[in-house]
Amino acid sequence: MINGAEVTQRIRIGLPSLALTYMPFYVAQEKGFLKKAGLEAEYIQMNTSIQPQATINGNINFFPSLSTGISAAVAGLPLVVVLNFYNITPWMLVTTKEINKPQDLLGKKVAVSGIRTTGHQLITAWFKKF
Repeated sequence: MINGAEVTQRIRIGLPSLALTYMPFYVAQEKGFLKKAGLEAEYIQMNTSIQPQATINGNINFFPSLSTGISAAVAGLPLVVVLNFYNITPWMLVTTKEINKPQDLLGKKVAVSGIRTTGHQLITAWFKKF
């Protein structure tokens, strides 16, 4: 506290979409968890491909796209992963009851949220096994 007033730090978070996987960010804001920690978040929707450079340039403070961050760090950008909300992958496949095992997807069409997204990379890597 400074002169009886609370100090609030504004942070800017780059989110690629309004997907369910980013709900913890919105819940933390709505429930006042961020305010209790002295933070006020601004959520900015942006493509994952620009998130690393936006962070380095100071346009955002952080982003939750794990695969994007790891790829950027491996490519030499000065980024590190400091937090992961999940101890398992948050991605899943939803299909009809005729699909009983992953191999049943061979030869079928699979929809993903976008090309070069984490979901696309996971599906592509899985299909390369067969």
